[in-house]
Amino acid sequence: MKFSHGLQRRLRVLLGLMVLFCLHRAEATDAVNPTLQIPRPGDNALHILSPTVLELMRVNTKQPSPAHVDSWDWVDTNGNFAPPDMSSIRVVINGQTNGATAIGFKRRPLYAPQATWDLRIANNLYLQLSNQISDGQSVRVINGGTLWPTNMAFAATADPLRYTPAIHVNQEGYLPAYPKKAMVGYSLGSAGELPISTNTFFWWTRKAARRYIKAH
Repeated sequence: MKFSHGLQRRLRVLLGLMVLFCLHRAEATDAVNPTLQIPRPGDNALHILSPTVLELMRVNTKQPSPAHVDSWDWVDTNGNFAPPDMSSIRVVINGQTNGATAIGFKRRPLYAPQATWDLRIANNLYLQLSNQISDGQSVRVINGGTLWPTNMAFAATADPLRYTPAIHVNQEGYLPAYPKKAMVGYSLGSAGELPISTNTFFWWTRKAARRYIKAH
C-alpha cells in the first residue's frame, strides 16, 4: 500500500510522539516535575529550594466528604496548618545529621476528573535547616515512621542544575534577539513566600553545551 508524501510525514510525526510518550511513562516520575504521567497517590519527592529550605512533596487522596485525606492530615477545620510532633524528623546531609524545624505546609489538588472519583492531592511540607547545603551534597530526610513509612525515601542531591519549582520561565520559549526574563519566587503555604536574597546572582545555561552565564 502506498501513501502520499504528506501522509507519510504525518505518520512519522505520530510515531515519534508515541515513542516520546512511552519514554516519559518509563521514567521514574517526580511528584512535582511536569511529565506526561499524572502523579499517583504514594508518589513523593524531595526538592532543595534553597541552601536552607527543603520541600517534602507527597501525593495522597481522599474519599468524598466527610472523609479526610488518607495521610498527612495536618489541616484543621478552619484551614490552618496543625503540625504533628516533628521531633522524629532528621535531615542527613552527606552523612551528618542536621537540625530542622517545620516552617510551613501547603495542599492543593493535582487531578480531579469528572467522570469518576480519582482525586489526587499534592501535600508539601517545608523545613528550615540550621546549616546550609553546599553544591554536590546529598540530602535525606528521615523519620521514625510516625509521619511517613520508613521505606518512603525523601532524598536529593544539591546539583546546581537541579529542577526547582521556584524558577518560572516563559513556557512558550524566547526570541533569540530579545531579552530572556524569568521570575524567582515560591509559596511556602502557611509560611508565606520563600525568602529570596536581593544581592545574589544566578546562572543560566544552554543544557546541550553546558555553558554558564552569570546574571543578576
